[in-house]
Amino acid sequence: MRFTSEDHFLSAIAPAGLAQDPEGRYLRFTDEDSVLGFDFTNLTMPDSPGAFDIAGGMDNSVERSMVETVVRLMEDLDLFPLYLFASDNEWLDEDADALAKRGLIRESERDILKAIQTAGHNMDVLIVEKSEAGRAVDILTPQLTELGATCFAVSEDGSTYALISQDDEVSFNTTDEGIYRRARETVRSLESLSFDIIWGE
Repeated sequence: MRFTSEDHFLSAIAPAGLAQDPEGRYLRFTDEDSVLGFDFTNLTMPDSPGAFDIAGGMDNSVERSMVETVVRLMEDLDLFPLYLFASDNEWLDEDADALAKRGLIRESERDILKAIQTAGHNMDVLIVEKSEAGRAVDILTPQLTELGATCFAVSEDGSTYALISQDDEVSFNTTDEGIYRRARETVRSLESLSFDIIWGE
């Protein structure tokens, strides 16, 4: 895993028309009419567990499944390396050991977040290679489940990103029609998902 500054990251994605909103909370494409995408949401619970559920019976299994699915999708689409950006500027602002002890985050999630913090990169943009996809899941999932943070996984060229939001939602957004068609085909082929999909069509 590599690291870069927020300023360098924002400069790198600017040519793709991707920028922060005026409040600095979200990334938005400047040409909103060109955006294609869909959402994974946990607002409606399924009747039975899905094939992508994580074993162990933790309360955050569905949320982790949503994150894992979008990271797998971006891996299949050859969008790595991914730039992981925390709009709240910190990856960890709580006691990770206490969260893990209470069963609120996994040990693997605790370990990677503590390692980032200890190395002095808690406020940096993280660059994750394809071989580190599992690390991306461990970093992003706690932001959704326990830390209440908004964060993004962005393709290197800035054409595609996944938004991990505080309201139990993972959004896939792209301005590349070819990427969208492939992503839609892949997601439509998945069966027994443990979350709902909202299409933006």
